[in-house]
Amino acid sequence: MSAGPQLRLSSGGHPDDRQLQRRVVSAAAGAKVFLNASFAPGEGCSIAQTETALQSPVPDLFAFREPYEDCGLDFSLEMVGDVRGQGRTCFAEANAGGRAAELSAYQAGATPGSPDFIVYRTNADRSVEVFLPNLGRESDGPWRHYVCSGLRPDAVQGFALDGCTDPIEIDP
Repeated sequence: MSAGPQLRLSSGGHPDDRQLQRRVVSAAAGAKVFLNASFAPGEGCSIAQTETALQSPVPDLFAFREPYEDCGLDFSLEMVGDVRGQGRTCFAEANAGGRAAELSAYQAGATPGSPDFIVYRTNADRSVEVFLPNLGRESDGPWRHYVCSGLRPDAVQGFALDGCTDPIEIDP
């Protein structure tokens, strides 16, 4: 057995289960090990090593990033005519201060009864990235992303985006 880091994998249900199986995976520092964890109610869990990473429904551009200040999940503009919420104020203040922050929001969209889900990220340079995820609803399109040069205060929505590129589709 190598002297490198070890990862213990267990499967088989309850710890008292006499059939509990254990396996040790040794990996050198910096090595990539791909694991698939699954859980079945009443049957326990299993962890299996795979040759490659499993495909994610979330694009790397969205998932792999530095931590952002969390301005929360905003429902304040879900209906046309709603008043902005505190999360939108948090986001606008972070942008004005040049701090990285993220706001997830449901906003009234083109499909009645199915608000758009939007993730906003503001960066230290005050640019804003906008993600339009696919949540699996019929009204959702593919994942899309666009970048805006900044934002300005807006009395109704809390902020309005300026200098935005056209949305592009991004693959998960």
